[in-house]
Amino acid sequence: MEDSIRVDGTLLIAEQAGLFDLAEAMNAFRRVVESIVVHRPTVVLVDARRVTGYIDTLDRFQYGEFIAAQARSLPARGVLPMPRFAYVLAADVIDPQRVGETAAVNRGMLTRAFTDLDEALNWLRV
Repeated sequence: MEDSIRVDGTLLIAEQAGLFDLAEAMNAFRRVVESIVVHRPTVVLVDARRVTGYIDTLDRFQYGEFIAAQARSLPARGVLPMPRFAYVLAADVIDPQRVGETAAVNRGMLTRAFTDLDEALNWLRV
């Protein structure tokens, strides 16, 4: 997987592409968290529309747990309030059951998954 991060005012944009790999996705999110600590955005867009491959339910759940734990660490690192996170994925990759999203939300993360970039930006209020 490839990833890049840029900041535009109060918006942090993380772009991800390539064949999904859970460990690589987790490492990419660690880099997002480090950028949040430095730049203090209020909203985060993870643009993963170019991520491909099959993602099984357990990987989705584990990723949701992981990102929520990482996000919950932000206040202790001086990031208040916690940013809102929107994920945008391709229609053939997003989980209709939203297992990862549900796992993250149930653990205190402000996040939603979308297939439409404009809907995600609207939800982020950008």
